[in-house]
Amino acid sequence: MHDAWITKLQRIQNPDLYTYYDTQKQRIGKTPGATDATSGKVKQVKGWHGTGGFPAENIYNDRQDGFMMQFASEGQWGRGLYFAEDAGYSHFYAT
Repeated sequence: MHDAWITKLQRIQNPDLYTYYDTQKQRIGKTPGATDATSGKVKQVKGWHGTGGFPAENIYNDRQDGFMMQFASEGQWGRGLYFAEDAGYSHFYAT
């Protein structure tokens, strides 16, 4: 995003959810075709998600899976959680 300025950078991580994520990543790594042929690591993609009027700290306090559908709104393909490859697109939805 060439026209944006970082004014605050904060990492919010739920330790229990991260442990669950890491366990699932290791499990998936044992599945044929789930790893990159050259590095041997599980294939992953980064996704950006913009939240409007939703305190990010709620992610830390979530005890389900980190994706809280009760706060989802209608999107192009219906109610759901949407992620983008481009931070600029998600920025449009962030407040």
